[in-house]
Amino acid sequence: MIIIIYLVLFFIIVKYVLPIMGCFIKTKQLTNLLRKDLNQFLQTIEKYIRKETDSTYKNYLLMYKAEGLSRNGQWKEAISLLNSINTRSLSKDLKIILYSVWISVLFYSEKIKAAKIFYENNYDILSNEIGKKNQLYLERVLALQEFYFGSIKKSEEIFMKILKKHKGCFEQAISSYYLGLIYLKLRKEDKSLLYLENAKRNSDNYFIGEKIDLLLTKNNNKSKGNT
Repeated sequence: MIIIIYLVLFFIIVKYVLPIMGCFIKTKQLTNLLRKDLNQFLQTIEKYIRKETDSTYKNYLLMYKAEGLSRNGQWKEAISLLNSINTRSLSKDLKIILYSVWISVLFYSEKIKAAKIFYENNYDILSNEIGKKNQLYLERVLALQEFYFGSIKKSEEIFMKILKKHKGCFEQAISSYYLGLIYLKLRKEDKSLLYLENAKRNSDNYFIGEKIDLLLTKNNNKSKGNT
């Protein structure tokens, strides 16, 4: 009887516990890589995707890779990856991540109208989750939506909240970049410059770097023209 119990426990550990632990370790490693080394993140996650047999976790990895691709400016590849995911098999939490990443990619790639339509079509499920799980993804989408189609003041508040709460380089870069744009719109050039410079310091390996360079060059030329 004791042998049978041990065998059952062994089966449970091998079948369920070890895979869960493996997913947890992989996710933690990928999160650290995404913050520190985007190229290494993309290489590592591709290896994990090829080997993964659990469909739920594989979908999560595909979304995570799409997030990495979007940060690298590879928007067509990110959209293609997101399109390959069967949404019918996703849990509600995974759908929130999928839609949030998708909308962010559309905004980053300046497909503003498409982002607006996607946001409005999925507004109910997204709005119901604000303040709950996946907060960073949702906050970022809401901040972008407010920036392009809503309240600049509200967008400023959300991006400032992200900037203070999340210390990863991309979060710092993207939030500071949009805050710089907000203050340009409000004609607060000095304040805008401070945030654009902070965005630049955190923009290595991210698509946002080129956009920041253009804005800073334009700002410098304008300053020289006024002297």
